Amino acid sequence: MILWRKKWNPDWLVAGLGNPGPAYAGTRHNLGWMAADEFRHLVNPSARPRHRFNAQTWELELSPGELAKLVPHLGERAEAKRVLLVKPTTMMNLSGRAVVRAKLAHPQARLLVICDDVNLPPGELRMRAGGGAGGHKGLASAISELGADDFPRIRIGIGGSELADTTDYVLEEMGERELEQVRRWAALAARKAIEVVLLGFEVAASRGFDW
Repeated sequence: MILWRKKWNPDWLVAGLGNPGPAYAGTRHNLGWMAADEFRHLVNPSARPRHRFNAQTWELELSPGELAKLVPHLGERAEAKRVLLVKPTTMMNLSGRAVVRAKLAHPQARLLVICDDVNLPPGELRMRAGGGAGGHKGLASAISELGADDFPRIRIGIGGSELADTTDYVLEEMGERELEQVRRWAALAARKAIEVVLLGFEVAASRGFDW
């Protein structure tokens, strides 16, 4: 007897970009992955992953009432939302393969990408509704695979743009003090991503990072 699983339709795809494997876990380039982990922990730490779309994915239900302390002033505009959280398990420069497969499976869902950015000062978070990759290979892959750059993203500054070659810098393993610091940045990005899902990108962006 075959039991058919009812299709689960998310409102949003939230993709945190990074590199798989323990060698990359504590590197600056994995801030998108860290933010995805924080997102899951805040919404449902017991959620179990599925392996599909060249990614780890989690199906999450966001309840405004339960998340009101994380997102001040939700008000009556917020409604419960469904999120497919995506952590591509390809290397960073192939992240778009996972993103596009998830998007093709759920074309109705809006996409939000979270990633690091060497062009921003350490700890500075910025939101953009679209645009180019700014030298980020994961974003470049997503743009190439999707054939569009009009998806919103949250960028987490790690600095380093002044270096002649940023490759070693972004893939360097961080010390405990810096790792603790960047995890706080990832947590802030995750909270903003929750706000995006519940209130919409435009509203969340207009409020900035004021908490």
